[in-house]
Amino acid sequence: MKFLIVCFVFAALSAFGEEESLSTTALGLFKTGGPLMYPLAICSCVVVWLTVYSFFETRKGKFVPKGLPERLEAALYKRDLKAALDLLALSKSVLALVLAPGIEKLKYPLDKEERSQAEEAVLEKWEGKSIAMQFWFNLLSTIAALSPMLGLLGTVSGMIKAFSKIGLGGMGKPELLAGDIGEALLTTAAGLIVGIPAMVSFFVLKSRFDIRERELLARVTELIDVYAGAGLAREKVRVKLGLEEEEEKEKPKRRRSAAAKEKESGV
Repeated sequence: MKFLIVCFVFAALSAFGEEESLSTTALGLFKTGGPLMYPLAICSCVVVWLTVYSFFETRKGKFVPKGLPERLEAALYKRDLKAALDLLALSKSVLALVLAPGIEKLKYPLDKEERSQAEEAVLEKWEGKSIAMQFWFNLLSTIAALSPMLGLLGTVSGMIKAFSKIGLGGMGKPELLAGDIGEALLTTAAGLIVGIPAMVSFFVLKSRFDIRERELLARVTELIDVYAGAGLAREKVRVKLGLEEEEEKEKPKRRRSAAAKEKESGV
């Protein structure tokens, strides 16, 4: 890939620079590689663009923005679904996209069937988003497989031309074969130079995406638990928000209120 990028950068400069043999300049190497160098050059540019784009699309802030889960926890702890939906509407994150359909199906008290429906709505939305996001690094995988094959095609094309010239009596003139052999070798190298970084980028981005997916779905489960009161999720939010002390202060008032009601009923 670096070779092809250098070819693009120095192609124009070579045209205005000192006269040199075509085989020693970037433009000359590009021309020697033959017509298949053009699709390989396009593939190299696409690999760079896809790598940069997918890297930013799989950053943590894109999936779970900083501060949003905490605000959602506060709203869901109070079982204020409207406030939670308003927070999600203001966010363009993946968490907001996939969680909103699930929250719309929540109600209190939440039984197993209703929770299952909410989780299914989340997973259905995530499945569609996941397919759309994975399309881009699946394209990287396609380019990684296609580029070496284009290089191999260039190799075969160059060797066919070389043997054709040998058949016409060019065996004793190596300068006649140099261009065809150069085409065969350069396209092979170019195909590998594009394909290897594309494959590495694919595996790195796929692993990065899988990590983000696990974090996202774990966070969604925690938020639903906060609303439903399942497990320790609600207790953790209560401590985090400092509501434990407030509830302790409210207990004497509740006892006095209950005692007053009992006294009135006794009267």
